[in-house]
Amino acid sequence: MSSLNPTSLIDSLDDVIQQDLGKGTYDTLPGLDPLIRDIRATSFGVEKSGIGREMQVIHIMEEGVAGSFKWIGVGGGNPMDLGTSAHGVYMEDSQVSEWPGVGDQANPGYFQKTVTLSRGAINVLIPIEFATAVQLDATITNVLASIIRGFAKRIALSYIHNLYARSAQQEIATVGARNNASNRATNDRPTIEVKGGSVRNFHTNMFVDIWNSAGTTKRNTGPVMVDGVRYIPDSGDAGYGLVTLQSVASAAEDLSGIAATDKLVAVGTLSAASASGIGPIGPAQWMATSGTVFGINLATYQQLQSIVAAVSGPVTEAVFNQYFGRMKKAYGMENMPDTIVTSDGVTNVYVENSDGLGRFDRTDKPFIIAAGYEMGDSPFRYNGMTMKWKTSPFMPSDSEMDDASQTGGELWALKLREDNIMRYVAPKLSWSKQLTEFGDEVEFLFAGIGPMGIFNPYKSTNGRTTNYLEAPGQVYCAFLPKFMPGIKLTSLSESL
Repeated sequence: MSSLNPTSLIDSLDDVIQQDLGKGTYDTLPGLDPLIRDIRATSFGVEKSGIGREMQVIHIMEEGVAGSFKWIGVGGGNPMDLGTSAHGVYMEDSQVSEWPGVGDQANPGYFQKTVTLSRGAINVLIPIEFATAVQLDATITNVLASIIRGFAKRIALSYIHNLYARSAQQEIATVGARNNASNRATNDRPTIEVKGGSVRNFHTNMFVDIWNSAGTTKRNTGPVMVDGVRYIPDSGDAGYGLVTLQSVASAAEDLSGIAATDKLVAVGTLSAASASGIGPIGPAQWMATSGTVFGINLATYQQLQSIVAAVSGPVTEAVFNQYFGRMKKAYGMENMPDTIVTSDGVTNVYVENSDGLGRFDRTDKPFIIAAGYEMGDSPFRYNGMTMKWKTSPFMPSDSEMDDASQTGGELWALKLREDNIMRYVAPKLSWSKQLTEFGDEVEFLFAGIGPMGIFNPYKSTNGRTTNYLEAPGQVYCAFLPKFMPGIKLTSLSESL
């Protein structure tokens, strides 16, 4: 092997990794999911408050009308009770109509919508040999770049998992069924069907936790990793997609206790004390008809309730007209949704049930028939407002893809214009390091050494330096709408 110039090699490696990071968080987010691309990030309005010095966003909401008003008749009748005599009419002082007074007036009420930003701790570790110049041949360079790309993708997935979570437990899927067979000595490597979420939430090498359906009992005690994913199901009972889990504890753990309806969550995102997820919440949770959202009781502030309906059939133009009509009647055109987010399966059924398909113009030229569909600029319009139509592989679904009857689809209709939904991030620490290629909201807490200057020596539990480098950092995130109500349709027919 020829001799290498350490300085030039490190410089070139730095450029390679920065290029790969440039394909990381921000390019991965749109690549993985179309919705999050349209949600702008901001730290404006984020402040530290309270004893805990938490990062919070507070929206002051106004409700009701102000002042007082009553009609005083003119011409069509006298509003005053008048006395009469033989010589005419007279006004009695006690009967004089008064201007509205203090007892006739109410001023608007105010209440707060408060969200505390969720803090995510991040870290990536690499063997120090990967950063040793004399060993940086092409293979090791690719491995290091691959680790960095995977790191960026993992951060992007964390946002997406929370954005599409169905419930407060923040599950990324529920267990449809499980295969107790194990490829090792103990039953520590089960294969499960992914239901109640999306198989696209899973990637190999992800760490997950398994909880019971109530979110109160954790099934695993040691670390569990995704060892394999089958995204396209075969026939039979694997129609939701399959995920193979594996205990990677030092002593392999028996995972035979996993049962149907259990929840799978990304590691560390569910607290047993409250059976509540840790992390930002998404539209599926704030579009609700009951409960408490962002500290607001929807039973008290009913004007913040959304339309939530189980359609139990295909979404059609008639279905849209019905629920968009309810939305307009309730909140007016200024608050109407402008974006539809659903799955490809729901979209397929919508196209199949749309009028006008198969119409061709008769010309002197032979027909050129292109099968399939293109949604075009106006997939659905209501009262002149054009809706954007977005399909996401992360939309939760209960449909079994190889089943003749698929009725587990979901659809959201959201207001995105006027920056209605924002992704709030925290102001940065003055001494932390940000990399433009990684996104400003990802901050590395220690200016370090090695590639990109974000790594530091990794210490063992007894404080000794090891042969690993680490890049610890943090992110803050909260998805928060100014106007909460939207439309959430469930139990929709899908065709996948």
